[in-house]
Parts: sequence; structure tokens; C-alpha cells
Amino acid sequence: MADWWLEGLDGSLHRALFTQANIDDARKMKWTSGLHWSKEVRNPQRLTYKLVHAMTGTILGAISLSDEGDHVFIHLMESAPQTRYGITPPRFFINVPRLLVAFAGMKSNQLGYSGFLALTPKTNRRDYFEKQFKAEPVYGRNMAIHGVVSNHWITVYYK
Repeated sequence: MADWWLEGLDGSLHRALFTQANIDDARKMKWTSGLHWSKEVRNPQRLTYKLVHAMTGTILGAISLSDEGDHVFIHLMESAPQTRYGITPPRFFINVPRLLVAFAGMKSNQLGYSGFLALTPKTNRRDYFEKQFKAEPVYGRNMAIHGVVSNHWITVYYK
């Protein structure tokens, strides 16, 4: 059976798990003002997952998804504060956002959408998604991540 792998700053690999988040998890995931994981968990049209370090059980990130009939839409995606760039001390796990996108891509593949994803990033995060995931504008503020990108990250981190 394949596993998800976190990449350490030193190049080490650490097993990770994606499991469905519940309301108790959402209470622990109050990482950013204005983001409400409890709303995501309670929304019946969305599936909300947490990324967990397999050995410690620490929640390192979370993602909320929905099936849009021809792609998976990412409603909310967030790394835990200790895994973000620019923190002190420096983060140890460097691939949490890539794992979140890879996981969403896997869900898209399972639904027959070839890894195709869409999201509406915050205005100040558009450049990040363009650079990190080759996201392209599609309509309004929405952006698309093509399956070739999400599938690449699946092959890198799901072994």
C-alpha cells in the first residue's frame, strides 16, 4: 500500500496520513483569523481532510474539497503555522502545500477528472499558485491547476 511522504528541510522523509477532519479537529485548526474550518467540516457539500504526521499525530495542514462534476474545487487549503515559510524557527516540513494539492489531485483522479482542480485564491496568493502549481486564470478570480501538475506531485510524494 502506498503512503504519503512529508519532506524535511534536511531531505528526510516522514510518513503522513490524510484523514477526514471532524469538528474536534476544526477547533484545533484555528490557525488564521477569518478562516473557519468548523464551517467547512459542517458543510455537507464539502469533504474536509487533515494532513497528519503519522508518528506524532500532529495536524500539519487541511483542505476542503467539493466535486463539481468535471473537476474538484478547493474551497480552503491551509498549512499549519509551524509548516509555513518565513517563520522562526524555520519550518521543518517543506512540502505541505504540495501534499495538499497532490491529495486533491488524487481525489480528482478517483472521480475521473484526470487530476483537474480549481480554486479561488486570495488576491495576494495568486502569484504563489501560478509559480508553485502553474495555476492559470479561468474565470473571475478562479484559477485552474491542470492534472499534469497535480499528478506530478502525486508521483513525487505518494509512494
